[in-house]
Amino acid sequence: MKLAIDQILISDKTRVRAKVDKSVVDEYAAAIESGAIFPPVTVFAEKGSQRFFLADGEYRILACLKLDKKTVGVEVKIGTVHDALHYALSANARHGMRRTSADKHHVVELALGDPYYAEWSLREIGELCCVSKDLVRTIKEEQNQKAAGVFKDSKPENNKRPCKKKPTQAEVDLKLLRGALAVIKGFPYSGEGLAKRLGLTPDDEIDLKYCVEWLNEALQAHVDAVHADPGSEMTDRHDEYAT
Repeated sequence: MKLAIDQILISDKTRVRAKVDKSVVDEYAAAIESGAIFPPVTVFAEKGSQRFFLADGEYRILACLKLDKKTVGVEVKIGTVHDALHYALSANARHGMRRTSADKHHVVELALGDPYYAEWSLREIGELCCVSKDLVRTIKEEQNQKAAGVFKDSKPENNKRPCKKKPTQAEVDLKLLRGALAVIKGFPYSGEGLAKRLGLTPDDEIDLKYCVEWLNEALQAHVDAVHADPGSEMTDRHDEYAT
C-alpha cells in the first residue's frame, strides 16, 4: 500500500543510523528515478491510529523526498513506537546499506537507554542488536564511567560543558534569565524530528543539556531562597518561576 510521507514519523527514538550518508540518499534517488523498485518501508501504528512510526527505510524515504514524491510504499505493522524500536534495532543488520561501527554503537546505546531493554542481559541485547556481547559490555562500561563522572574524553576540546559551580540565587540575574526564556519560547515546537530540522549538532546537544541542567538548578535555587525568607522581595516572583 501507499502512504503519504508526511504521515510517517521519523523519530530519534527509532532512528538506528548514527548519521545520514547523503551519497547513499543520492544513489537511492537515482535508482528510483531510473525505474528501480525498492521494498516498502516498515512502519508501526496502533490499531485505528494515523500516527505511523518508521521502523525501517529512512534512506528510501529521504530519496523519495529528494525526488519530491509525496507517497511511498509501506508495510504497516500493528504496534507502538516501542515495537517500532524493537524491529528497528536489528533491521539494518538484515539488509540494505552495511552498518558502520558507529551504527552498531548507536543501536546498542538506544537499547541500553530504554528502561525495558536495560534490564536485559548483555547477551540478549547483543542478539537483539545483532552485535557481540563484548561490544555491549564495552559500551555499557563507557556509559557507567560517564555517569560516574570519570570518563576521559580522548579529545577534551570536544567537551564543551563549562566547569561551573551550582548557581545560588545571588548569582542568578533574573533579567538575563527572563531574556533567555523569552528566546526559548520564541522557537517553534513541532514534535518529533524538530532537532534534525533545526540542524542541531552533537555539540549543540551538549550545550543544550548543560543549559537545561543549569536552568533547573537556577530555578530551584530561586525557590529555595523564597522558602528560606518568605518575606523577601523575591516572594512576589515565586509563582512565576516555580510552576
